[in-house]
Parts: sequence; C-alpha cells; structure tokens
Amino acid sequence: MGDQYSLIEALNERIAVLEKELADSMRQWRNVTKRTEDFAAQTDCWFWETDANHFYNYLSDNLEAVSVGLRRTDFLGKNRLELINASDSADKAQHIDGLLFQKPFRNFRYSLRCHNGESRHIVSSGWPIKNKSGAFMGYRGTARDETAEVVERHTQQEKERGYLAAIEEANLALEERVEERTRELRDLQAKLIKEERDATMNKLIAKISHELRNPLNALNTSLYIIRSKVGDDPRLTKAFDRSERTIKRCERILSDLYDYVMTTELETDEIDVGTWSDAQTRQLIVPDGVDFTYSNTALGTVCDVDDRVLTKAIFKILKNALHAVTTDAPDQDKRLITFTIAPAGDNVEFVVEDNGPGMSADVAERSCEPLFSTRGFGVGLGLPFAEQSFRQHGGGLKLETKEGRGTKVTLWLPQSKAGKGAHAQIDDRVA
Repeated sequence: MGDQYSLIEALNERIAVLEKELADSMRQWRNVTKRTEDFAAQTDCWFWETDANHFYNYLSDNLEAVSVGLRRTDFLGKNRLELINASDSADKAQHIDGLLFQKPFRNFRYSLRCHNGESRHIVSSGWPIKNKSGAFMGYRGTARDETAEVVERHTQQEKERGYLAAIEEANLALEERVEERTRELRDLQAKLIKEERDATMNKLIAKISHELRNPLNALNTSLYIIRSKVGDDPRLTKAFDRSERTIKRCERILSDLYDYVMTTELETDEIDVGTWSDAQTRQLIVPDGVDFTYSNTALGTVCDVDDRVLTKAIFKILKNALHAVTTDAPDQDKRLITFTIAPAGDNVEFVVEDNGPGMSADVAERSCEPLFSTRGFGVGLGLPFAEQSFRQHGGGLKLETKEGRGTKVTLWLPQSKAGKGAHAQIDDRVA
C-alpha cells in the first residue's frame, strides 16, 4: 500500500512539472506570437502556411490591413498549386515543380482573382516545413500585395511609350527637315558650282576662241585642199598624217574644254554601277604592253548618277593612267594599271592605280587646278573635270602619288537607298 502512495505522489509531482513546463511553453508561444504580430504590423507583408497537400491553413490577421481587396477566404482552404496554375505568371510551371520537390522560393510573382473579381498582383516567398523526423509538413512564408506598384510600372511604361512615340515623331520631322536642308544645300552647291564654272568658262573662252578654234578650222580646210591637189605623193604622206594627228589632238583639247566649262544640270537616274562599269570598261582600248587588271565587287550597287557625265570622268582618269605608263614612262619594263570598283560603307569607290612616274608634291598639289599641266601638250582638265563631276554627284576625288612610285586616284559616289543590299562579285583580268 505504501508503494502505491509513493507512486501516486511521484506521478503528481511529474504532472506538476509538466504543467509548469506547459505553462512556460505557452507563455513563450504567446510571446513569439505577439512578437511576430508586432513585426507583421510594421510591414506590408502577411504570413501564411500550407499543409503537406499545399492547402492554406493559416493566414496572419493583418492580411486585410496590408492589402487592397483581399480577404482570408481568398486563401484559406484553397490549394496553393491550383491558385498558382490559374494565374498568368510566366514562371508558374517552374514554380509548381519547385513546390512538388519541396524547394524554397523567393519573390515569386503571380496574379490572383479575389472574391470581388478583381485581379491582384502578389509577390511571395516561402520555405518548406518539416517535423523532427524530416517529414514534409507544408510551407510557411510571407506575401505582399504589389498591385499598386505593378499599375504604376504599367502607367510609367505607357508614358515611356508615349515619350518614345513623340521622339519618333520628332525624329521623322527632323529627318524631313534634314532632307529639306540637304536639298537646299545641294541647290546652293549647284549654284556655287555654276558660278565657278561660269567664271572659268569666261576665262577659257577668251583664251581659246581666237587662239585655237579659228586656226583649227583654217588648218582643216587648208589640209583638205592641199591633199586633194597633190594626190598620193609619198613624200607628203607623213606630213599630212602628222598634221591630221595634230588637228585631232586640238579637237580633243577643245572637247575637254567644252566638257569642263559647259557642264549643265545633271540628268540623273538610278543605275547598277557595277553592271554599268563592266559595260564601260569593255570599251576601253588598252595598248599592247600594258597589264590592265579590272576588279568589280559592286554588282547590285545602285547610285543616282548621270551616266553620260560619269563615263567621261572615269575615262579621263583611265586615259591619264594609260598615258602615265606609256608616254610618260617609255622605257618602263612593267606597265601596270589596276581599276577597282567596290562598295565602301554608304559609298561606292572607283580606284585607278598605275605604276607610272608619279608626281612631285608641288605638282600633285596643283593637279586639280583647271589649265594646269606639266605635259607639253594639253590643257590639264582630266582631273579637274573628274573631281567636278563626282562632286556634283555628292562624291569626291582623292589623289595619292609620289614621284617615281606611281599614282592612285580614288573617286567615290554615295549609294542610293536601293543600292545598300547584297553585292555580287566579279573579278576579271584584261591584258
């Protein structure tokens, strides 16, 4: 009997200890709960928990205070997987896979249609809960209503799109203004060229009208009469031939002068300069002994040009090169000329290079001056005419030369918008 009383007394003591521990635990739990509630009250987040099957079983009391339009009934008793799957989140499939594999997540964003039919935007973080034995018990986490921020972002994006549209409209207006201004500048450039041409023309006409044209007509007439009178006298054949060559050279000079001073407004058309160059180059007569290399990678490149003027300009440069490796260098062993046409950015370049005697720095500096020439015959209008013609087209000319090292002339034209496409390639060698 005494043993039973002792056992009961021991049990009572154990119960009292357990009751005290339970009371302490409850106080601690209340303190933790109060602390958590205090923290929650100071944030715009609410706390949530789900069970092992992902059903919401807990929401902190501050949900309705920190959100707009959300109620506890929008979550409690509902399956988190189903809510996420019904949202329009782009990452929902990956997120659901993570939940099924019990992975923690952070700042997952999704939309939720609440009890009143409105869509709210929620950002949520969570971590898995496990018991002491490691069994999965559900998830615990925080969430925040970011609908106002999303709406603000969308509003800002709409404003930015409006700004971009306004900028685009302003850019279009600016482009139109630039095009208009460019036309004005081209008109002014054409006017300045015309004034310069007129001044040069007056000077040239005064120089040549009496000194060349009138005597040339008299020579032509006299030569014809003399040849008809003397017949085929072998002693005079060479003299007649020499006189005819001289007259032809004079005619070419007059033609060069006329081309330079009588340049009129361009009559342009969009042409494939690669195909055009092939056709023009085939007409070039290359003397024996000259190694002429032609390369064309501009097929399909379109430029707005006056092909009549451009043909004259290109041929004058090519003939200068042929003259440089023949007449100017009669004793030269190798006589090389390369003619290359190729796209270069927004332009197309025509490059003529020879291995003739080249020019000194002083001569090169004056080479594009009208009427300047170091040769015994001619008026020096090849380079000036080519430079003037390409400038009229919106391009230009660059001269690179060194005495004893040959000459390289680069001419360029702007491509038209239709010409900035693919370019075929052709590479021919003409001996």
